[in-house]
Amino acid sequence: METNIIYKYRAPDSPPGSESTITAKSQDLDPNEVLTVVHPIGETITLLADHPKEFVVVARYPILTQLGDHGFTASILFVVITDPES
Repeated sequence: METNIIYKYRAPDSPPGSESTITAKSQDLDPNEVLTVVHPIGETITLLADHPKEFVVVARYPILTQLGDHGFTASILFVVITDPES
């Protein structure tokens, strides 16, 4: 199922809620992957851009969508990242 992954940057020593969106992508993922495997807290990731840069995942918030009477799926994953040295 297609999942939207939204990467939000939090500056070092900034409080939760001060994040800003820096990029987003869509990816076909199994709902269980979104909840347990994709970008766990503490993982170092590289976001590709004109100048690739490494970040560390500090929080993740999957958003679940109900599929009728069949259960839920993870349709959006917010990934909060910061600089690796923070």
